[in-house]
Amino acid sequence: MPFRYYIHRVYTLLWDIANGAYPSIDLFNDKEIDTLMKGEDLEDVKSPFWKFSPNMKVEPLPLMELTTTKDVFARRRQMKILSFFTTVNKMLRILSLEVQHIEDEVIAVSLY
Repeated sequence: MPFRYYIHRVYTLLWDIANGAYPSIDLFNDKEIDTLMKGEDLEDVKSPFWKFSPNMKVEPLPLMELTTTKDVFARRRQMKILSFFTTVNKMLRILSLEVQHIEDEVIAVSLY
């Protein structure tokens, strides 16, 4: 399959997530996922998605802030969100590289 197919898939997934089609994440209910994706913190997990929106600039999100705690359940919840956050950031990085590639093509065509 052509590379653009995969770029389109990544874009579609991110677009769906940014518009409220959130995946299920172990150890979280739907309301908690909705709260985190809107950039709001939970009692035991700080949201790394405060900059994530449908009209954001295509660039990776800032690093997620982890909280040190002795509560094993809270640490597991943080790790689940960190894993999802890392996946979203990888997809954003792929899209940002593609945007840069397209911009470079446009500049190259206009120069020659």
